[in-house]
Amino acid sequence: GQRSDTLMVIHVDPAEKTGFLVSFPRDLVVDIPGVGESKINAAFNTGPQRVVDTLRQNFNLDIHHYIEVDFQSFKEIVDAMGGVPVYLRAPARDLKSGFEPFGALGGPEGIPFGFTPGCYVLDGSMALNYVRSRNLEEHIDGEWRTDPRGDLARIERQQAFMRRLATEAFRRSVNSPRTALDIADSTIPKLKADESLNSDDVKKLIRSFRRVNPNDPTSLEMVTFPTVGASSRTLGSIQEAKQPDAEAVLARLRHFG
Repeated sequence: GQRSDTLMVIHVDPAEKTGFLVSFPRDLVVDIPGVGESKINAAFNTGPQRVVDTLRQNFNLDIHHYIEVDFQSFKEIVDAMGGVPVYLRAPARDLKSGFEPFGALGGPEGIPFGFTPGCYVLDGSMALNYVRSRNLEEHIDGEWRTDPRGDLARIERQQAFMRRLATEAFRRSVNSPRTALDIADSTIPKLKADESLNSDDVKKLIRSFRRVNPNDPTSLEMVTFPTVGASSRTLGSIQEAKQPDAEAVLARLRHFG
């Protein structure tokens, strides 16, 4: 079996040129068909159909298409874009995920010499370690400080990274339909999708959204599925749906037209 790092559901409306993306925390407790109560990331153990069935059974969400990005594909997509700039306000690291962008620069306890806050271009390997980080530390006021929010903080970084990646594609292709299709040709083969979603379908979406700025929150909105922290005797630290906020988000994913 295998567990998914990240689960996102996006509602795309080509006519309105809008996208509504919802990240589901991996520790959210759900009833997995054929398995029982577990964390939602375990739904992927037997493949994507179980994930689709879990979303339908627990949240009444009909999933029309499925796309999977594995670690190697993620790295290749980022490298195909020439890297992606990420803003760092302080030296940062995650020893568990391998995110150490300044470790090779030396300094006491790995603190980089001459570090200044700003945008740093991450290649595919370092970007993967960054978006997978659940134990990110920042060196602030002379000490390493860990973000206590864990996966919820990781979701924020992932969404911000996706905007950056999309912005790079937008910047290159906004004035060039050919460039947009070239980007598609270099990335689509790296994805795993359901049989009913073909390359032509994806390219139609690209043509519809080519001039949509991903930094415009009215065009591309990203949220985290509302949860509250809890604990379980059998599952340990968990997240549970926070109502009525969670139902309001689900209603937006269900509504078309």
